Amino acid sequence: MKCPKCGREFDTPAQPVCPHCGANLPPALPVGTVIGSGDATYWVGGVLGQGGFGITYRGTDKRTKQEVAIKEYFPSRGNHRWAERDKDGVTVYAANRTEDAYNQGRMSFLKEAKMVAKLDNGPASIVKGVDYLEANGTAYLILGFISGQPLYKAVRARPDGKMAPQELFPKMLPLMDGITWIHSKGMVHRDICPDNIMLMPNGELCLTDFGSARPVDKAMTGFFKPGYAPIEQATTVLGPAGFYSDVYTLAASMLFCLTGSAPTDCSERLSATTQGQPDPLFLPDCLTEAQKAVFRKALAIRPTDRYQTMAEFKNALLSAIAPPPPPPPVPWYVKYRGQLIAGVIAAVAVLAAAIGLIATS
Repeated sequence: MKCPKCGREFDTPAQPVCPHCGANLPPALPVGTVIGSGDATYWVGGVLGQGGFGITYRGTDKRTKQEVAIKEYFPSRGNHRWAERDKDGVTVYAANRTEDAYNQGRMSFLKEAKMVAKLDNGPASIVKGVDYLEANGTAYLILGFISGQPLYKAVRARPDGKMAPQELFPKMLPLMDGITWIHSKGMVHRDICPDNIMLMPNGELCLTDFGSARPVDKAMTGFFKPGYAPIEQATTVLGPAGFYSDVYTLAASMLFCLTGSAPTDCSERLSATTQGQPDPLFLPDCLTEAQKAVFRKALAIRPTDRYQTMAEFKNALLSAIAPPPPPPPVPWYVKYRGQLIAGVIAAVAVLAAAIGLIATS
Protein backbone atom coordinates (compact mmCIF):
# COMPACT_ATOMS: atom_id res chain seq x y z
CA MET A 1 0.00 0.00 0.00
CA LYS A 2 1.25 3.50 -0.83
CA CYS A 3 0.47 6.60 1.22
CA PRO A 4 -1.18 9.30 -0.94
CA LYS A 5 0.57 12.01 1.08
CA CYS A 6 4.19 10.92 1.54
CA GLY A 7 4.27 8.28 -1.20
CA ARG A 8 5.98 5.65 0.95
CA GLU A 9 4.89 2.01 0.74
CA PHE A 10 4.00 -0.25 3.67
CA ASP A 11 1.92 -3.27 4.60
CA THR A 12 -1.79 -2.72 5.21
CA PRO A 13 -2.00 -1.21 8.73
CA ALA A 14 -4.46 -2.14 11.45
CA GLN A 15 -5.73 1.46 11.49
CA PRO A 16 -6.19 3.74 8.45
CA VAL A 17 -3.14 5.86 9.31
CA CYS A 18 0.22 5.97 7.49
CA PRO A 19 2.90 4.58 9.83
CA HIS A 20 5.45 6.97 8.31
CA CYS A 21 3.79 10.40 8.16
CA GLY A 22 0.59 9.84 10.15
CA ALA A 23 -1.71 10.84 7.31
CA ASN A 24 -5.24 9.42 7.21
CA LEU A 25 -5.58 6.63 4.67
CA PRO A 26 -8.64 5.50 2.74
CA PRO A 27 -11.33 4.84 3.82
CA ALA A 28 -10.73 7.47 6.52
CA LEU A 29 -11.63 11.11 5.93
CA PRO A 30 -8.68 13.26 4.80
CA VAL A 31 -7.22 15.52 7.48
CA GLY A 32 -8.75 18.98 7.12
CA THR A 33 -12.21 17.79 6.05
CA VAL A 34 -14.96 20.04 7.40
CA ILE A 35 -18.31 18.53 8.35
CA GLY A 36 -21.47 20.30 9.41
CA SER A 37 -22.58 23.87 8.81
CA GLY A 38 -23.24 27.10 10.66
CA ASP A 39 -22.51 26.95 14.38
CA ALA A 40 -22.20 23.15 14.19
CA THR A 41 -19.05 22.91 12.08
CA TYR A 42 -16.15 20.59 12.88
CA TRP A 43 -12.65 20.16 11.47
CA VAL A 44 -11.46 16.56 11.08
CA GLY A 45 -7.97 15.68 12.31
CA GLY A 46 -6.11 12.40 12.65
CA VAL A 47 -7.63 8.95 13.23
CA LEU A 48 -7.95 7.88 16.86
CA GLY A 49 -9.29 4.40 16.17
CA GLN A 50 -11.47 2.20 14.01
CA GLY A 51 -13.99 -0.46 15.02
CA GLY A 52 -17.00 -2.33 13.78
CA PHE A 53 -19.30 0.70 13.99
CA GLY A 54 -17.06 3.28 12.36
CA ILE A 55 -13.98 5.47 12.47
CA THR A 56 -13.16 7.90 15.28
CA TYR A 57 -11.15 11.06 14.59
CA ARG A 58 -9.57 13.76 16.64
CA GLY A 59 -11.20 17.05 15.67
CA THR A 60 -11.88 20.67 16.52
CA ASP A 61 -15.11 22.57 17.07
CA LYS A 62 -14.58 25.53 14.69
CA ARG A 63 -16.85 27.78 16.73
CA THR A 64 -15.40 27.14 20.23
CA LYS A 65 -11.92 25.99 19.12
CA GLN A 66 -12.21 23.11 21.59
CA GLU A 67 -10.90 19.65 20.79
CA VAL A 68 -13.53 16.97 20.17
CA ALA A 69 -13.71 13.34 19.12
CA ILE A 70 -15.69 12.73 15.91
CA LYS A 71 -17.17 9.28 15.40
CA GLU A 72 -18.25 8.57 11.81
CA TYR A 73 -20.64 5.78 10.92
CA PHE A 74 -18.60 3.58 8.58
CA PRO A 75 -19.46 -0.04 9.47
CA SER A 76 -17.14 -2.97 8.85
CA ARG A 77 -16.58 -6.49 10.16
CA GLY A 78 -13.07 -7.84 9.69
CA ASN A 79 -12.23 -7.70 5.99
CA HIS A 80 -15.87 -7.07 5.07
CA ARG A 81 -17.03 -3.45 4.78
CA TRP A 82 -20.66 -2.39 4.55
CA ALA A 83 -19.65 1.08 3.35
CA GLU A 84 -17.51 2.64 0.62
CA ARG A 85 -16.10 6.14 0.14
CA ASP A 86 -17.00 8.09 -3.02
CA LYS A 87 -14.41 9.68 -5.31
CA ASP A 88 -14.60 12.94 -3.39
CA GLY A 89 -13.06 11.12 -0.39
CA VAL A 90 -15.89 12.28 1.90
CA THR A 91 -19.30 10.95 0.80
CA VAL A 92 -20.22 7.48 2.06
CA TYR A 93 -22.49 4.96 0.36
CA ALA A 94 -23.47 1.34 0.97
CA ALA A 95 -21.21 -1.37 -0.40
CA ASN A 96 -22.59 -3.86 -2.93
CA ARG A 97 -25.62 -5.82 -1.73
CA THR A 98 -25.53 -4.24 1.76
CA GLU A 99 -27.79 -1.22 1.23
CA ASP A 100 -30.58 -2.40 3.53
CA ALA A 101 -28.17 -3.38 6.31
CA TYR A 102 -26.21 -0.15 5.87
CA ASN A 103 -29.30 2.07 6.02
CA GLN A 104 -30.72 0.26 9.04
CA GLY A 105 -27.39 0.57 10.80
CA ARG A 106 -27.18 4.27 9.97
CA MET A 107 -30.65 4.90 11.41
CA SER A 108 -29.70 2.99 14.54
CA PHE A 109 -26.41 4.87 14.83
CA LEU A 110 -28.21 8.20 14.47
CA LYS A 111 -30.74 7.29 17.17
CA GLU A 112 -27.93 6.32 19.50
CA ALA A 113 -26.04 9.50 18.63
CA LYS A 114 -29.08 11.61 19.58
CA MET A 115 -29.26 9.75 22.88
CA VAL A 116 -25.54 10.01 23.66
CA ALA A 117 -25.41 13.71 22.71
CA LYS A 118 -27.63 14.35 25.75
CA LEU A 119 -24.78 13.26 28.05
CA ASP A 120 -23.49 16.80 28.36
CA ASN A 121 -23.86 17.47 32.09
CA GLY A 122 -22.71 14.23 33.68
CA PRO A 123 -19.86 13.44 36.07
CA ALA A 124 -16.21 13.61 35.01
CA SER A 125 -16.08 9.81 34.76
CA ILE A 126 -18.37 9.87 31.71
CA VAL A 127 -17.36 11.30 28.35
CA LYS A 128 -19.33 14.41 27.40
CA GLY A 129 -21.79 14.29 24.52
CA VAL A 130 -21.46 17.38 22.32
CA ASP A 131 -23.48 17.06 19.11
CA TYR A 132 -24.68 14.78 16.33
CA LEU A 133 -25.39 15.38 12.67
CA GLU A 134 -26.28 13.61 9.45
CA ALA A 135 -24.40 14.48 6.28
CA ASN A 136 -22.39 13.03 3.40
CA GLY A 137 -24.56 9.92 3.27
CA THR A 138 -23.66 8.94 6.82
CA ALA A 139 -23.97 10.15 10.43
CA TYR A 140 -21.56 11.61 12.98
CA LEU A 141 -21.42 11.67 16.77
CA ILE A 142 -19.39 14.47 18.38
CA LEU A 143 -17.94 13.78 21.83
CA GLY A 144 -15.69 15.63 24.22
CA PHE A 145 -12.03 14.81 23.60
CA ILE A 146 -10.26 12.89 26.37
CA SER A 147 -6.49 12.85 26.67
CA GLY A 148 -4.90 9.81 28.19
CA GLN A 149 -4.70 6.17 27.17
CA PRO A 150 -7.01 3.16 27.17
CA LEU A 151 -6.91 1.30 30.45
CA TYR A 152 -5.79 -1.94 28.82
CA LYS A 153 -2.67 -0.22 27.44
CA ALA A 154 -1.87 1.31 30.82
CA VAL A 155 -2.17 -2.08 32.52
CA ARG A 156 -0.10 -3.95 29.95
CA ALA A 157 2.62 -1.30 30.13
CA ARG A 158 3.31 -2.18 33.75
CA PRO A 159 6.23 -4.48 34.58
CA ASP A 160 3.93 -7.23 35.87
CA GLY A 161 1.02 -6.39 33.54
CA LYS A 162 -1.56 -5.90 36.28
CA MET A 163 -2.83 -3.53 38.98
CA ALA A 164 -3.07 -4.10 42.72
CA PRO A 165 -6.54 -3.99 44.34
CA GLN A 166 -5.57 -1.10 46.61
CA GLU A 167 -4.79 0.99 43.53
CA LEU A 168 -7.62 -0.20 41.29
CA PHE A 169 -10.62 -0.01 43.61
CA PRO A 170 -10.35 3.70 44.53
CA LYS A 171 -10.14 4.53 40.81
CA MET A 172 -13.22 2.44 40.03
CA LEU A 173 -15.55 3.92 42.65
CA PRO A 174 -16.12 7.27 40.83
CA LEU A 175 -16.61 5.35 37.58
CA MET A 176 -19.32 3.28 39.27
CA ASP A 177 -21.06 6.52 40.25
CA GLY A 178 -20.85 7.68 36.64
CA ILE A 179 -22.41 4.47 35.35
CA THR A 180 -25.16 4.82 37.94
CA TRP A 181 -25.83 8.28 36.47
CA ILE A 182 -26.06 6.76 32.97
CA HIS A 183 -28.53 4.21 34.27
CA SER A 184 -30.61 7.00 35.81
CA LYS A 185 -31.05 8.27 32.24
CA GLY A 186 -32.49 4.91 31.23
CA MET A 187 -29.40 3.90 29.26
CA VAL A 188 -27.25 0.74 29.29
CA HIS A 189 -23.71 1.09 27.91
CA ARG A 190 -23.30 -2.60 26.87
CA ASP A 191 -19.62 -2.30 25.94
CA ILE A 192 -17.73 -1.53 29.15
CA CYS A 193 -14.25 -2.98 28.70
CA PRO A 194 -10.62 -1.92 29.22
CA ASP A 195 -10.57 -0.62 25.63
CA ASN A 196 -13.36 1.86 26.36
CA ILE A 197 -12.15 3.08 29.76
CA MET A 198 -9.58 5.87 29.53
CA LEU A 199 -6.92 6.48 32.18
CA MET A 200 -6.55 10.25 32.23
CA PRO A 201 -3.37 12.17 33.13
CA ASN A 202 -4.75 12.98 36.60
CA GLY A 203 -5.11 9.25 37.34
CA GLU A 204 -8.90 9.19 37.10
CA LEU A 205 -10.95 6.96 34.78
CA CYS A 206 -13.45 8.02 32.13
CA LEU A 207 -15.89 5.79 30.25
CA THR A 208 -16.07 6.38 26.49
CA ASP A 209 -17.50 4.85 23.29
CA PHE A 210 -21.28 4.81 23.59
CA GLY A 211 -21.74 3.41 20.10
CA SER A 212 -23.30 0.26 21.56
CA ALA A 213 -25.53 1.97 24.13
CA ARG A 214 -29.25 1.26 24.13
CA PRO A 215 -32.30 2.35 26.14
CA VAL A 216 -32.88 -0.22 28.85
CA ASP A 217 -36.31 -1.16 27.50
CA LYS A 218 -34.97 -2.03 24.02
CA ALA A 219 -33.81 -5.43 22.78
CA MET A 220 -30.09 -5.71 23.40
CA THR A 221 -28.93 -9.08 22.15
CA GLY A 222 -26.53 -9.58 19.27
CA PHE A 223 -23.61 -7.68 20.78
CA PHE A 224 -21.09 -9.97 22.38
CA LYS A 225 -17.45 -9.25 23.30
CA PRO A 226 -15.86 -12.53 24.47
CA GLY A 227 -14.60 -12.41 28.04
CA TYR A 228 -16.47 -9.23 28.93
CA ALA A 229 -20.06 -9.45 27.66
CA PRO A 230 -22.66 -11.28 29.79
CA ILE A 231 -24.65 -14.16 28.38
CA GLU A 232 -27.86 -12.12 27.97
CA GLN A 233 -26.21 -10.00 25.26
CA ALA A 234 -25.93 -13.11 23.10
CA THR A 235 -29.25 -14.76 23.88
CA THR A 236 -32.42 -14.01 25.82
CA VAL A 237 -32.67 -17.60 27.09
CA LEU A 238 -31.52 -16.45 30.53
CA GLY A 239 -33.51 -13.22 30.43
CA PRO A 240 -33.25 -9.76 28.88
CA ALA A 241 -30.31 -7.39 29.32
CA GLY A 242 -30.46 -4.59 31.86
CA PHE A 243 -28.43 -2.53 34.31
CA TYR A 244 -27.00 -5.77 35.71
CA SER A 245 -25.38 -6.32 32.30
CA ASP A 246 -23.13 -3.30 32.89
CA VAL A 247 -22.38 -4.71 36.36
CA TYR A 248 -20.98 -7.81 34.66
CA THR A 249 -18.93 -5.93 32.07
CA LEU A 250 -17.39 -3.58 34.65
CA ALA A 251 -16.53 -6.46 36.99
CA ALA A 252 -14.93 -8.30 34.06
CA SER A 253 -12.91 -5.19 33.22
CA MET A 254 -11.74 -4.93 36.82
CA LEU A 255 -10.69 -8.58 36.74
CA PHE A 256 -8.60 -7.88 33.64
CA CYS A 257 -6.77 -5.14 35.55
CA LEU A 258 -6.09 -7.48 38.47
CA THR A 259 -4.90 -10.44 36.37
CA GLY A 260 -3.71 -9.00 33.07
CA SER A 261 -6.10 -11.14 31.01
CA ALA A 262 -9.80 -11.25 30.17
CA PRO A 263 -12.01 -13.48 32.34
CA THR A 264 -13.20 -16.85 31.12
CA ASP A 265 -15.96 -16.30 28.57
CA CYS A 266 -19.43 -16.68 30.05
CA SER A 267 -20.53 -19.12 27.32
CA GLU A 268 -17.71 -21.45 28.37
CA ARG A 269 -18.67 -21.00 32.02
CA LEU A 270 -22.32 -21.73 31.24
CA SER A 271 -21.37 -24.89 29.35
CA ALA A 272 -19.20 -26.12 32.22
CA THR A 273 -21.75 -25.49 34.97
CA THR A 274 -24.58 -26.96 32.90
CA GLN A 275 -22.56 -30.19 32.69
CA GLY A 276 -22.09 -30.23 36.45
CA GLN A 277 -18.47 -29.07 36.33
CA PRO A 278 -16.99 -26.29 38.51
CA ASP A 279 -17.24 -22.74 37.25
CA PRO A 280 -13.87 -22.04 35.51
CA LEU A 281 -13.95 -18.37 36.52
CA PHE A 282 -10.52 -17.48 37.96
CA LEU A 283 -10.24 -15.04 40.85
CA PRO A 284 -6.70 -14.00 41.84
CA ASP A 285 -5.22 -14.48 45.29
CA CYS A 286 -4.67 -10.73 45.63
CA LEU A 287 -8.38 -10.55 46.54
CA THR A 288 -9.60 -11.35 50.02
CA GLU A 289 -12.30 -13.97 50.45
CA ALA A 290 -14.87 -11.20 51.00
CA GLN A 291 -13.77 -9.49 47.78
CA LYS A 292 -13.88 -12.77 45.85
CA ALA A 293 -17.47 -13.24 47.02
CA VAL A 294 -18.34 -9.78 45.63
CA PHE A 295 -16.83 -10.62 42.24
CA ARG A 296 -18.55 -14.01 42.09
CA LYS A 297 -21.89 -12.27 42.52
CA ALA A 298 -21.09 -9.44 40.09
CA LEU A 299 -19.96 -12.01 37.49
CA ALA A 300 -22.75 -14.50 38.08
CA ILE A 301 -23.76 -16.22 34.85
CA ARG A 302 -27.48 -15.80 35.43
CA PRO A 303 -28.62 -12.15 35.52
CA THR A 304 -30.95 -12.78 38.45
CA ASP A 305 -27.99 -13.96 40.56
CA ARG A 306 -26.05 -10.70 40.07
CA TYR A 307 -26.21 -7.32 41.73
CA GLN A 308 -29.15 -5.69 40.01
CA THR A 309 -27.73 -2.16 40.06
CA MET A 310 -24.29 -0.60 39.97
CA ALA A 311 -25.00 1.04 43.32
CA GLU A 312 -25.47 -2.40 44.90
CA PHE A 313 -22.18 -3.56 43.40
CA LYS A 314 -20.38 -0.47 44.69
CA ASN A 315 -21.77 -0.79 48.21
CA ALA A 316 -20.80 -4.47 48.36
CA LEU A 317 -17.29 -3.67 47.17
CA LEU A 318 -16.95 -0.87 49.71
CA SER A 319 -17.92 -3.26 52.49
CA ALA A 320 -15.39 -5.82 51.25
CA ILE A 321 -12.48 -3.37 51.08
CA ALA A 322 -13.28 -1.49 54.29
CA PRO A 323 -10.79 -2.08 57.13
CA PRO A 324 -12.08 -4.27 59.98
CA PRO A 325 -13.78 -2.31 62.77
CA PRO A 326 -11.59 -1.53 65.78
CA PRO A 327 -12.05 -3.85 68.77
CA PRO A 328 -14.38 -2.58 71.52
CA PRO A 329 -12.68 -0.72 74.36
CA VAL A 330 -11.58 -2.88 77.29
CA PRO A 331 -13.41 -2.01 80.57
CA TRP A 332 -11.09 -0.48 83.16
CA TYR A 333 -11.71 -3.29 85.61
CA VAL A 334 -10.63 -5.83 82.99
CA LYS A 335 -7.65 -3.79 81.90
CA TYR A 336 -6.38 -3.51 85.49
CA ARG A 337 -7.57 -6.93 86.64
CA GLY A 338 -4.06 -8.07 87.58
CA GLN A 339 -3.40 -5.02 89.69
CA LEU A 340 -6.80 -5.35 91.38
CA ILE A 341 -6.22 -8.98 92.26
CA ALA A 342 -2.76 -8.21 93.61
CA GLY A 343 -4.20 -5.35 95.66
CA VAL A 344 -6.94 -7.54 97.11
CA ILE A 345 -4.41 -10.24 98.02
CA ALA A 346 -2.17 -7.66 99.70
CA ALA A 347 -5.13 -6.20 101.57
CA VAL A 348 -6.18 -9.65 102.78
CA ALA A 349 -2.63 -10.39 103.90
CA VAL A 350 -2.45 -7.13 105.85
CA LEU A 351 -5.84 -7.79 107.40
CA ALA A 352 -4.82 -11.31 108.39
CA ALA A 353 -1.62 -10.04 109.96
CA ALA A 354 -3.57 -7.43 111.88
CA ILE A 355 -6.04 -10.03 113.13
CA GLY A 356 -3.12 -12.24 114.17
CA LEU A 357 -1.50 -9.41 116.17
CA ILE A 358 -4.78 -8.61 117.87
CA ALA A 359 -5.35 -12.26 118.76
CA THR A 360 -1.79 -12.60 120.14
CA SER A 361 -2.07 -9.49 122.26
